[in-house]
Formats: sequence, structure tokens, C-alpha cells
Amino acid sequence: KLTLSGSGDNEPTLHDFGDGDFGGPNEAKDGTSRISQSRRKMVFASLLMPISQLNPNKADAACLPGDIREDCIGIYKLPMDDAAAKYVETPEMLKMYAPDLKWVEPIQYPATYQDAINQLKEQRQNFDVAQENIAKGDIRQAGLILLDVVPKVTAAGRYIVRSYSIAANNERNKASDSDEAKTLDMKSYRIEYALNECLGYLGETDVLIGQGLRGELGVS
Repeated sequence: KLTLSGSGDNEPTLHDFGDGDFGGPNEAKDGTSRISQSRRKMVFASLLMPISQLNPNKADAACLPGDIREDCIGIYKLPMDDAAAKYVETPEMLKMYAPDLKWVEPIQYPATYQDAINQLKEQRQNFDVAQENIAKGDIRQAGLILLDVVPKVTAAGRYIVRSYSIAANNERNKASDSDEAKTLDMKSYRIEYALNECLGYLGETDVLIGQGLRGELGVS
């Protein structure tokens, strides 16, 4: 299914993740593993639950990752995970479960480890532009940039974390007490921790910009 290699200070090289690693769990062709439609609706409803908590009076108080409309600044974004992916992968599927949400193309994960690194570097530059916009007082443009930055950072970061985890598992398959596996596990943990912290800060910034645009920050 895939081959990963890496030792010492060398980064693991990702050759192929195969079908299903990021696009949602595989299902049997005969449909035997599919849950009922009512069950699907219940699961999707749970994913949308934060909407009512954030803004119960606004019908469109949620957006899909990658939707870069101004209306999406500072409001709830559907999670980028397997649980949500299968409900929003096509316009027809989204209309069935959440007709009020605007469909956008699902965020694509990088094809290779190097692509993931390059994507992070590119988004860092875009974030610098957002900071410049904020310094100039153009928080709207900064918010629009963040709508594009966050899902791409998420996709690239998860790809990198996943590559280290798989590389560690491969080393463990060779030797259960592999020191190399422990090193790769630690790198995976540290990268994932930093990624989650970064996404948390970006999310808070997105919310703050949205509040500023809507005049909800008050006067000090």
C-alpha cells in the first residue's frame, strides 16, 4: 500500500498513502458496511452541533473548509476529518444532509512529503501578508487570507504527521524495540502538538477578525 523510509536526521519519504487514508473509510462495494441514512443524518447533525451554540439565530452560521467568502470569516467551520468528509464530498451529498451549507471543492491533501513542506512554506508567506494587512487596518483581507491558509496548513501538517507515524510503524515491524521507531514517534508527537497549537491560534484569530468585522468587540 505504501512505502516509507527514513533514518537518523533524514525525513521520511512518502511514496503513496493509497485510497482511503485521507478521503474517508473504505466501504464494501456491496454496501454491507454502510450505515443507514438516518444514522448518517444523526452523525452529521452532531458535527453541526456547535453552530447552534455559536449563533442559534443565524441559518448560515457554518462553512466548509476552503470556502473563502467574507461571510465565513469568524464562524464555525466543519471539521476536516473522515467523519465529516463523506457527507460533503459532492454537492448532492451535502444537499441531502445540510442544504443550507454552500458546497466547495474538498481540500486536497499534498501528494508527497515535499509537497506538504512546500505548502507549509507557501502558507507561511501568505500568513505574513495577512499580518501586513492587519497592520494596515485591512482586517477583511486578512480574514479572507486566513480562510485559505488554515485548511491548507491543516492538510499539509496532517500529511507530515501521518508520514512520521507510518515510518515509525515500519521500523517497529523490523524490530519491536527499534530506537529509530521511538525517535520517529517523538518527532510525530512534537509536530502534531505544534500543529494543533498553531491551528488553535489561527482559529482564535479568525474568530477575532470576524467579531471585529461585525462590530462585536465593543469599545475599550
